[in-house]
Amino acid sequence: MNKKKRERRVWIGVIASIILISISFFVIREINNRRSQIADLERDLARQKDLDRTEELLRLVMKGRGRNYENVSDSALMDILYKERTYPLDSLISIEASVSPSNKGGNNRNFTMWLDVPSFRKEEIKEVHYHFCPGFIDRLRISRDPSSQFSIGYLGYGYCPVMKIEILLNAGDTITRNFSYEEYFKANPPEGS
Repeated sequence: MNKKKRERRVWIGVIASIILISISFFVIREINNRRSQIADLERDLARQKDLDRTEELLRLVMKGRGRNYENVSDSALMDILYKERTYPLDSLISIEASVSPSNKGGNNRNFTMWLDVPSFRKEEIKEVHYHFCPGFIDRLRISRDPSSQFSIGYLGYGYCPVMKIEILLNAGDTITRNFSYEEYFKANPPEGS
Protein backbone atom coordinates (compact mmCIF):
# COMPACT_ATOMS: atom_id res chain seq x y z
CA MET A 1 0.00 0.00 0.00
CA ASN A 2 2.83 2.29 0.67
CA LYS A 3 4.01 1.63 -2.84
CA LYS A 4 0.62 2.67 -4.24
CA LYS A 5 0.64 5.79 -2.12
CA ARG A 6 4.13 6.61 -3.32
CA GLU A 7 3.15 6.06 -6.94
CA ARG A 8 0.11 8.16 -6.44
CA ARG A 9 2.19 10.91 -4.83
CA VAL A 10 4.69 10.69 -7.66
CA TRP A 11 1.89 10.97 -10.25
CA ILE A 12 0.31 13.83 -8.34
CA GLY A 13 3.72 15.52 -8.19
CA VAL A 14 4.28 14.94 -11.92
CA ILE A 15 0.81 16.23 -12.78
CA ALA A 16 1.23 19.22 -10.42
CA SER A 17 4.65 19.95 -11.96
CA ILE A 18 3.21 19.77 -15.48
CA ILE A 19 0.34 22.06 -14.47
CA LEU A 20 2.75 24.45 -12.73
CA ILE A 21 5.12 24.49 -15.73
CA SER A 22 2.19 25.05 -18.09
CA ILE A 23 0.84 27.89 -15.97
CA SER A 24 4.33 29.40 -15.75
CA PHE A 25 4.73 29.13 -19.53
CA PHE A 26 1.39 30.87 -20.14
CA VAL A 27 2.14 33.55 -17.54
CA ILE A 28 5.57 34.27 -19.06
CA ARG A 29 4.09 34.33 -22.56
CA GLU A 30 1.34 36.71 -21.42
CA ILE A 31 3.90 38.98 -19.69
CA ASN A 32 5.98 39.09 -22.91
CA ASN A 33 2.85 39.85 -24.95
CA ARG A 34 1.97 42.68 -22.57
CA ARG A 35 5.51 44.04 -22.75
CA SER A 36 5.34 43.92 -26.54
CA GLN A 37 1.97 45.70 -26.53
CA ILE A 38 3.31 48.37 -24.16
CA ALA A 39 6.39 48.84 -26.35
CA ASP A 40 4.14 49.20 -29.43
CA LEU A 41 1.97 51.74 -27.60
CA GLU A 42 5.06 53.69 -26.49
CA ARG A 43 6.37 53.72 -30.09
CA ASP A 44 2.96 54.89 -31.35
CA LEU A 45 2.89 57.60 -28.68
CA ALA A 46 6.40 58.75 -29.63
CA ARG A 47 5.41 58.83 -33.31
CA GLN A 48 2.28 60.82 -32.48
CA LYS A 49 4.30 63.27 -30.36
CA ASP A 50 6.75 63.68 -33.27
CA LEU A 51 3.83 64.22 -35.65
CA ASP A 52 2.24 66.74 -33.27
CA ARG A 53 5.57 68.58 -32.95
CA THR A 54 5.99 68.54 -36.73
CA GLU A 55 2.47 69.89 -37.29
CA GLU A 56 3.00 72.54 -34.60
CA LEU A 57 6.34 73.52 -36.15
CA LEU A 58 4.73 73.63 -39.59
CA ARG A 59 2.00 75.94 -38.28
CA LEU A 60 4.58 78.21 -36.62
CA VAL A 61 6.69 78.40 -39.78
CA MET A 62 3.68 79.15 -41.98
CA LYS A 63 2.15 81.71 -39.60
CA GLY A 64 2.00 85.14 -41.14
CA ARG A 65 3.05 83.95 -44.61
CA GLY A 66 -0.12 85.05 -46.32
CA ARG A 67 -3.73 84.31 -46.98
CA ASN A 68 -3.02 81.03 -48.80
CA TYR A 69 -1.69 79.46 -45.60
CA GLU A 70 -4.22 80.75 -43.10
CA ASN A 71 -7.21 78.83 -41.78
CA VAL A 72 -6.51 75.67 -43.78
CA SER A 73 -6.36 72.12 -42.52
CA ASP A 74 -3.01 70.39 -42.07
CA SER A 75 -3.69 68.15 -45.07
CA ALA A 76 -4.55 71.18 -47.23
CA LEU A 77 -1.37 72.89 -46.03
CA MET A 78 0.66 69.81 -46.92
CA ASP A 79 -0.94 69.83 -50.39
CA ILE A 80 -0.03 73.49 -50.84
CA LEU A 81 3.57 72.86 -49.79
CA TYR A 82 3.82 69.81 -52.06
CA LYS A 83 2.60 71.92 -54.99
CA GLU A 84 5.06 74.71 -54.14
CA ARG A 85 7.96 72.25 -53.97
CA THR A 86 7.18 70.28 -57.12
CA TYR A 87 5.25 72.40 -59.63
CA PRO A 88 7.11 74.37 -62.30
CA LEU A 89 8.15 77.78 -61.00
CA ASP A 90 6.27 79.69 -63.70
CA SER A 91 2.98 78.22 -62.43
CA LEU A 92 3.67 79.50 -58.91
CA ILE A 93 4.61 83.13 -59.65
CA SER A 94 2.11 85.94 -59.48
CA ILE A 95 2.72 89.67 -59.70
CA GLU A 96 1.42 91.72 -56.78
CA ALA A 97 1.13 95.48 -56.35
CA SER A 98 0.11 98.11 -53.89
CA VAL A 99 -0.67 101.76 -54.27
CA SER A 100 -0.91 104.12 -51.33
CA PRO A 101 -1.21 107.87 -50.91
CA SER A 102 2.06 109.74 -50.68
CA ASN A 103 2.89 111.70 -47.57
CA LYS A 104 4.03 114.46 -49.96
CA GLY A 105 0.39 115.14 -50.77
CA GLY A 106 -1.07 116.16 -54.11
CA ASN A 107 -1.71 113.54 -56.77
CA ASN A 108 1.44 111.57 -55.99
CA ARG A 109 1.13 107.98 -54.85
CA ASN A 110 3.53 105.28 -53.76
CA PHE A 111 3.49 102.44 -56.31
CA THR A 112 5.07 99.11 -55.37
CA MET A 113 5.28 95.85 -57.33
CA TRP A 114 6.75 92.48 -56.34
CA LEU A 115 6.66 88.77 -57.06
CA ASP A 116 4.57 86.46 -54.97
CA VAL A 117 6.61 83.27 -55.07
CA PRO A 118 7.21 80.55 -52.45
CA SER A 119 10.12 81.64 -50.28
CA PHE A 120 12.07 78.41 -50.78
CA ARG A 121 11.89 78.82 -54.57
CA LYS A 122 13.24 82.41 -54.69
CA GLU A 123 16.82 81.17 -55.06
CA GLU A 124 15.89 79.96 -58.55
CA ILE A 125 15.41 83.58 -59.64
CA LYS A 126 18.40 85.67 -60.68
CA GLU A 127 16.66 89.02 -61.25
CA VAL A 128 13.41 90.62 -62.35
CA HIS A 129 13.10 93.26 -65.08
CA TYR A 130 10.17 95.66 -64.87
CA HIS A 131 9.55 97.41 -68.22
CA PHE A 132 7.71 100.72 -67.94
CA CYS A 133 5.77 102.32 -70.77
CA PRO A 134 6.76 105.48 -72.69
CA GLY A 135 6.46 108.54 -70.52
CA PHE A 136 8.70 107.18 -67.80
CA ILE A 137 12.29 108.43 -67.78
CA ASP A 138 13.69 105.23 -66.25
CA ARG A 139 11.85 102.66 -68.40
CA LEU A 140 13.71 99.58 -67.12
CA ARG A 141 13.94 98.84 -63.41
CA ILE A 142 15.80 95.72 -62.25
CA SER A 143 15.47 94.01 -58.88
CA ARG A 144 17.96 91.42 -57.67
CA ASP A 145 16.80 91.34 -54.05
CA PRO A 146 14.99 88.11 -53.12
CA SER A 147 14.47 89.32 -49.53
CA SER A 148 12.17 92.06 -50.87
CA GLN A 149 10.34 89.58 -53.13
CA PHE A 150 12.17 91.30 -56.02
CA SER A 151 10.15 94.45 -55.43
CA ILE A 152 10.44 97.88 -57.00
CA GLY A 153 8.67 101.08 -56.10
CA TYR A 154 8.27 104.61 -57.27
CA LEU A 155 6.58 107.82 -56.28
CA GLY A 156 4.45 109.44 -58.94
CA TYR A 157 1.01 110.22 -60.22
CA GLY A 158 1.03 108.07 -63.36
CA TYR A 159 1.21 104.40 -64.11
CA CYS A 160 1.52 102.11 -67.10
CA PRO A 161 -1.76 100.54 -68.14
CA VAL A 162 0.13 97.25 -68.73
CA MET A 163 3.70 96.48 -67.70
CA LYS A 164 5.91 93.75 -69.12
CA ILE A 165 7.80 91.87 -66.42
CA GLU A 166 10.64 89.46 -67.20
CA ILE A 167 11.78 87.01 -64.55
CA LEU A 168 15.29 85.79 -65.33
CA LEU A 169 16.09 82.43 -63.77
CA ASN A 170 19.52 81.22 -62.68
CA ALA A 171 19.08 78.28 -65.07
CA GLY A 172 19.06 80.75 -67.99
CA ASP A 173 15.33 80.68 -68.77
CA THR A 174 13.07 83.74 -68.75
CA ILE A 175 9.47 83.85 -67.58
CA THR A 176 7.46 86.77 -69.01
CA ARG A 177 4.35 88.18 -67.38
CA ASN A 178 2.18 91.20 -68.12
CA PHE A 179 0.71 93.15 -65.24
CA SER A 180 -2.31 95.35 -65.80
CA TYR A 181 -2.48 98.31 -63.43
CA GLU A 182 -5.89 99.06 -64.93
CA GLU A 183 -7.18 95.65 -63.79
CA TYR A 184 -5.47 96.19 -60.45
CA PHE A 185 -7.27 99.53 -59.97
CA LYS A 186 -10.60 98.00 -60.93
CA ALA A 187 -10.15 95.42 -58.15
CA ASN A 188 -8.48 97.85 -55.71
CA PRO A 189 -9.72 101.41 -56.20
CA PRO A 190 -7.18 103.96 -54.96
CA GLU A 191 -8.08 106.00 -51.92
CA GLY A 192 -9.87 109.23 -52.73
CA SER A 193 -11.27 108.06 -56.07
